[in-house]
Amino acid sequence: MSNQKSKLIYAELKNGRSFKYVWLGNDTFAKEYEEWDHDSSEGKWESMYYFDEKISYHFDADEFKNESEIIGVDVEDGLVDAEIVYYELEDINWEISDE
Repeated sequence: MSNQKSKLIYAELKNGRSFKYVWLGNDTFAKEYEEWDHDSSEGKWESMYYFDEKISYHFDADEFKNESEIIGVDVEDGLVDAEIVYYELEDINWEISDE
């Protein structure tokens, strides 16, 4: 598998609402995210915890072969017209701290 950077997805849905998602890669951020106990906000996990509160859903690295497959995806259970119709991607540049 080639190196894939984790990305933020700023998505606009068909119903006009906007959400933030994470598309995990195989980088250091993804490894830390997978290792993290999602209830922990202690020590080095504090910033991860608060970051994750703003994310609606995360996609695993292999859920898309390429970014164009993001269009039409619906992960917002219970929302009408929740398919992604527009998105922007941003690399996640995460500083890991052992504090």
